[in-house]
Amino acid sequence: GINAEYMGDIKLLRFLKMDGSNSLEEICFMAKACEEMERFEDMISYVQKLVDVEEELLRPTRILFATAYKHVTGNRRAEIRIMTALEQKEERKGNLVASGAIKKYRTQVEEELKTLCNAVIKSIDEAFLPRSKSVEAQVYFLKMKADYQRYLCEIAVDDEVTELVTRTGETYLQAEAAADKLPMTNITKLGLLLNSSVFYYEFIPDIERACTICRSAYDEALRVMDRVSEENYKDFILITQSLKDNLTLWNMELGQNQGGENAEKEGDA
Repeated sequence: GINAEYMGDIKLLRFLKMDGSNSLEEICFMAKACEEMERFEDMISYVQKLVDVEEELLRPTRILFATAYKHVTGNRRAEIRIMTALEQKEERKGNLVASGAIKKYRTQVEEELKTLCNAVIKSIDEAFLPRSKSVEAQVYFLKMKADYQRYLCEIAVDDEVTELVTRTGETYLQAEAAADKLPMTNITKLGLLLNSSVFYYEFIPDIERACTICRSAYDEALRVMDRVSEENYKDFILITQSLKDNLTLWNMELGQNQGGENAEKEGDA
């Protein structure tokens, strides 16, 4: 069902008109039901109806939007990684028929991911950021925009790479500048610093800068941990642990002067 906090927010929207026969309560319920059933493509359609009528995106709707797109894009990113590994394996075996078939399928999934990422970025630029009145909301959407630009960097090829990486770096810097006004106890700010450090590690690549961002955020997080609200404490701890894990791996890589692929840690708070 829908929690009391969300229903309280919905009461504020009852004066708004919507096309179709569904009430706002029904749409919210169906969005949550789709989440529980893991029908995230359908969840997007319901959440979009809420997005279209809210003057400033309410926090519960913001979370629903982020959750829906995180899952549909996350699934495709995982599929692309698996197909890339399979494609390389078949190429090494000299099986060009299999590697060609997998490449064709991977290209199709990459186009799906591009469409989803560009839809999120367009919504942020045209609707969410212009409507965001609070600093926290602005940072939240700038972080989200940078994250989805980063996902596009993962599948960019040739001339696209430089332009996308530059654009993504600019958005992370813009988000970090806005986040300076927020306390480190804010999980959006902490998650931003985590994801920004991953960007510098993977795409610049600048391990030293990634480590600097990571270490500073981790040290500050430890300093303020006792002031984090109970509601945000679990997410705060998870992000802090990811900062620590990445910092350990990257410091080892710096110290040993070795390459190697490390698992990406993200704090989509």
